[in-house]
Amino acid sequence: MPCLNLKLTMFTVIGALWLFVVSVTQVLGVGAPSPWVRFSLRDASWAHVVRKIEAPAFAVKPEELKKIRRLIWARHQIKPTDNIWKLAMNYGTSVESIQSSNAAELIWMKPGSDIVVLNKRGTLHHVKQKNGQGETLADVARLYGRRDNAAEQKLKAEIVKANSFPGYALLADFELNPGSYLLIPDTYLEFDTFRIPFKYWHYPRISSGFGLRYHPILKRKKFHDGMDFPQAYNTPVYASRSGRVIFANWREGYGLMVIIKHSDGTTTRYGHLSRIYVKDGQWVEGGKKMIARVGSTGLSTGPHLHFEIRDHFGRPLNPKKKFGKK
Repeated sequence: MPCLNLKLTMFTVIGALWLFVVSVTQVLGVGAPSPWVRFSLRDASWAHVVRKIEAPAFAVKPEELKKIRRLIWARHQIKPTDNIWKLAMNYGTSVESIQSSNAAELIWMKPGSDIVVLNKRGTLHHVKQKNGQGETLADVARLYGRRDNAAEQKLKAEIVKANSFPGYALLADFELNPGSYLLIPDTYLEFDTFRIPFKYWHYPRISSGFGLRYHPILKRKKFHDGMDFPQAYNTPVYASRSGRVIFANWREGYGLMVIIKHSDGTTTRYGHLSRIYVKDGQWVEGGKKMIARVGSTGLSTGPHLHFEIRDHFGRPLNPKKKFGKK
């Protein structure tokens, strides 16, 4: 008889716990435990969560990926006709999501290379190991800038819902499996790196590269300190990287020119402009602020942008090797 009472007590406790979990799940508005999540309670304070999100070698068809409600990611091989806006539209995500999830500027869309695409809006976070264990939800929330308690709890709830974690995830601090992925909804990364100084994502044509060349006007060999991008007259020019304008005027040879100084002492130069929209001392955001328009002022054979990157000593650097980096 005591044995029977013990069994009944155990079943009662288990049943009560299950009803409690289901109730919390319903209150939080989060779906039932996903087949993509498995958990095991280690003790009363926290649980261990493993996300199983596999990435095939290449992406499924965009229209198929858009139909899938749960988070999934795959790899897309870039074609010559691709651009980042087209990919975002096809996969039902955003430009910022693709950019952030690849942890790179995507300065140009190089045919044949592959990038990560996902079917949700936000950043795909790769869970890292911390002190021999996986990151927790609190670690991730703090990493993405939610440091006060209310904001941290709000982001944790958003992560739980976006990744179809069970509702009880918010009752304890979940440890995430190192190497797994989860979506940080509506959160994007900002990059302080050099980028193409135009408002598009494919690599533009180069009429003259960095290094020794035959000068088309001077008719002799001369070292070229930057790169020339032939563009239509009045094409908008954007800051390659965030920084402060230290020159915006006419300079011999360059014609109308803008020079921007960046946080590490490097500078970028934009020459042969038709119009300038910034002034000395002004702070500009990389990739967001239109600073000028393409022209053919100074020593120039036609409309193009002469673009330079120089180190803190003023020595010219090859822009092609600096794009996507500091």
